[in-house]
Amino acid sequence: MEAKDFILHRILKRPYRLILRTNAGQGKPVVLLHGLASNGDAWKHFVAQADLDKFQIVAFDLLGFGYSPKPQWLDYNVEHHSRAVAASIKRLKLKQPVILVGHSMGCLVAIRIAAQYPKLVHRAILYEPPLFVDLPEYRSHSRYRKGYFTLYRKVANNPEAVLRYAQTLGRAATRLPGHNLSHEIWLPFERSLRNTIMGQTAYYELLRAKLPIDIVYGRLDMIVSRSEIRKMFKYNPNISFHMVNDSHSISARTARFLINLLDNPKS
Repeated sequence: MEAKDFILHRILKRPYRLILRTNAGQGKPVVLLHGLASNGDAWKHFVAQADLDKFQIVAFDLLGFGYSPKPQWLDYNVEHHSRAVAASIKRLKLKQPVILVGHSMGCLVAIRIAAQYPKLVHRAILYEPPLFVDLPEYRSHSRYRKGYFTLYRKVANNPEAVLRYAQTLGRAATRLPGHNLSHEIWLPFERSLRNTIMGQTAYYELLRAKLPIDIVYGRLDMIVSRSEIRKMFKYNPNISFHMVNDSHSISARTARFLINLLDNPKS
């Protein structure tokens, strides 16, 4: 570890500076947060279709992914991710507050930012959030959580097998914009899986959320569970639910759906 990195980030705990993939347009700032094993290019369909006269579209590579720093000592928990995003937003001197749009793990980062920095965020749109909580009143959800966590542990504990599988996907994997799983990002991937996704507190943060939040799931998605999600948040009037005919990726169709939410806010 370089001395500068050690002093600035480990001793002084200053957030890392994220790499900016997209900064286009003018108007209301919209910050895009990608998912696990991905990068800012995952939003290319969204950027291509957004009205750049109405919105300023900003996409970062999250900590450990794409071209952003990949410190080996970091836990890659949601606090590390959210602090880096919040600091990067402030450095850009965007008109605040911003709209956060998250995909998969990026939703958990968005939820934490909204909870920790309420003056920074006006609204959040969450596409395919992997929400998990283990409570007796949500038996079906807890059962799915157990199954997903068993799978996640197998993935985290078998890097070589998972990386070989990712490699064999070959050209099929490259059709997913921003998708990448390699030896270079294995450590951030594995620790983000364990500490951000499996170690999340998003349920409790969403229960108390006071800003408008749109939660969107794909009907064809097999990667995240949405069992009892509506039931869990039915008493928070700030949360709206939507369904799109798509799988887990941010396709052109899903991008249009999310942009339509931007153009037609609940409040």
